[in-house]
Amino acid sequence: MKFDGINNDPVGPQLMCAFQTLSYIDELRFFSSKDDLELDNNDLLQVLHCLLSLILFHHYIRKLSNKRRIIVQVIAMETNFLSLLHFIELSGW
Repeated sequence: MKFDGINNDPVGPQLMCAFQTLSYIDELRFFSSKDDLELDNNDLLQVLHCLLSLILFHHYIRKLSNKRRIIVQVIAMETNFLSLLHFIELSGW
């Protein structure tokens, strides 16, 4: 992953965005390991909501920001997307 200062977006906030995304992915991975998990679990819904809010905030509000690219790169890394895909499959999409 490459972090740079394009569009006056300092590297520090880019790293914070990557770590925040990784934190949500890690929580999803934790929830996906539970056998008795229900999709309407409040903690799970909060994590999914926070991840979606992070994506939408940087997509619609901060269009000049590199953070959208960073979020996508973090989700696409290795098995990170599988954690999210697990809940998409459970929901029946």
